[in-house]
Amino acid sequence: MKIKIDLKVPKGWQMCSTRELEMIAEEMIRANLMAAMSRFRPFDWTAVKTRLFFRFAQVEIVSFLRPDGSKRPSAERDELRNREVGTVPDEESFGRLRDREEEVFLCRLAKGNPMYDAYKEEFELATWQVHSFLEQLAWIDAVDSKGRPVPMPKLMWPYPKRIWWLRWRKPDGELLDGMSWQTYRLINDWMEAYSAKPERPFGRPIRQAQGKLRDREMMDIRLTVLGLMFGCPKWRVRLARISDVEWQVILFWWSSMMQYLKEQYPKCFKQSDKKSRSKTQPLPIELYTRSMATLQKYLGGLTEAQINQQSAHAILRHMNDMAVEAEQMEKLKRKKK
Repeated sequence: MKIKIDLKVPKGWQMCSTRELEMIAEEMIRANLMAAMSRFRPFDWTAVKTRLFFRFAQVEIVSFLRPDGSKRPSAERDELRNREVGTVPDEESFGRLRDREEEVFLCRLAKGNPMYDAYKEEFELATWQVHSFLEQLAWIDAVDSKGRPVPMPKLMWPYPKRIWWLRWRKPDGELLDGMSWQTYRLINDWMEAYSAKPERPFGRPIRQAQGKLRDREMMDIRLTVLGLMFGCPKWRVRLARISDVEWQVILFWWSSMMQYLKEQYPKCFKQSDKKSRSKTQPLPIELYTRSMATLQKYLGGLTEAQINQQSAHAILRHMNDMAVEAEQMEKLKRKKK
């Protein structure tokens, strides 16, 4: 008797549950660790997405079949199983399978699968079939026509209950509503420091020492950013015990918020062309770092403290208007010439 097995995976970032976002974070962290341990195991999105496919679809790999349909010897199966993390084999196994399309996965549904009670038999998935499923996960590492990563779509705050106790009011909104200009500016600066790549010194002992220092710095930045987001001291954030995976999911959310702001206030985040830009037209980064006195004048004489307490949306809206006005003034000057 034939039975149809419907293997479902998320079709985009916005369709992922918090747990599925955590799965993506787990596999990305794992792949990065593997790449850091050996230069012979570079970060491989195909391996990451293959592991994610089995986890999303809630399918366990029992063994691998030879091209003739026979199972591998028990010793070889045990070796593969010992390399697994969860229910999915490691990158080395996937690398071998990618080179040999005739290989077959012998699978079964995991206990969490909705069809687990109805179908407990083992079934086969050819490597080419698995690769065809990976097309449904192309959104994870999608790039545009210029080879740049596709911007992260708008995501909701992933942990409405996980760390609610960090303060007595809700986090600063799915859309950063309520976040002050000062808080946004500080978080943005700390995030840039977090994502900056450190210089790599010569010598293994020096790299190890710097690596430990870098780890401490990254943890301190993480606590600082979360403290700013939730309006509480770093010691209280530390008590929340935010894991590396949860932090990566929060980074997904923050990236989506930055893309949302770019869409709402395009003039503030527009990348200027140095060749076509005139000498008098200010860059967006110049607008961002414009002196407090200029902002005070534009905003009707508000004090520095009042400007810092304004919402991030309000200040970005003003900066966007300033950029529009600057462009209009430049066009008028060109017409007069």
